[in-house]
Amino acid sequence: MGRPLFALLLCVAPLGAQSMATPIRFGVAWTGGTPHGDLATISQPPQGFTAQLSLPLARNTAIGIRAEFSVLTFPERILLVAPQGEDQEATVSARGTIGFTGAGPRFEARLGPAVISGGLMAGFVRVITDASARSEQDDETLSATISLSDFAFAGKAALDLYVPVYHGPYGTAVGFVAGADWTTGGQVAFPDLRTFRIASQSELTLQLPKVPPNVSTLRLGIAVEL
Repeated sequence: MGRPLFALLLCVAPLGAQSMATPIRFGVAWTGGTPHGDLATISQPPQGFTAQLSLPLARNTAIGIRAEFSVLTFPERILLVAPQGEDQEATVSARGTIGFTGAGPRFEARLGPAVISGGLMAGFVRVITDASARSEQDDETLSATISLSDFAFAGKAALDLYVPVYHGPYGTAVGFVAGADWTTGGQVAFPDLRTFRIASQSELTLQLPKVPPNVSTLRLGIAVEL
């Protein structure tokens, strides 16, 4: 999905030169993600929200800046981990989030009442995982929890379509915004739940493979123009 987005951005850029007055636009959207590559083998599709801000360099130019903050939550996973060696079987549950914060150049063009825009952003991702495990060993219940966090530099290509449905005073407007994007970046530690083990009370071990945060997303929400 990443290469088609970059190709679309190159097409949007020359169209933007024909754009008229460009307002400030702020949007909030529901976001559904699909992990790719190694991340897809140890996680499930996340959902969350995206807050995005488009700022023109001038009121009459199509070139501007797009900033974004997004948080996607991976659904809770509950697994029964098979024992290894003398370790006992453990029931593991985990919930994680991946967030992106970044900004970069944006180009847009008006197609009738609608606006199509594309942007390239640089920033970072943060992955947070909270997990717990429970095991029965020698008639004793063992439990342990762990919280993990990791950062990595990341880049994102985004494509947006904005359609106004209400025009207010002083040039304000409210409309729907839809879009798609592709995120990739450096390696981040993401736990492989199949490796959880409880050795003793409150002692939890697991493997943390390093994977690139390759995620494609679709967005749908509302935006306000000022």
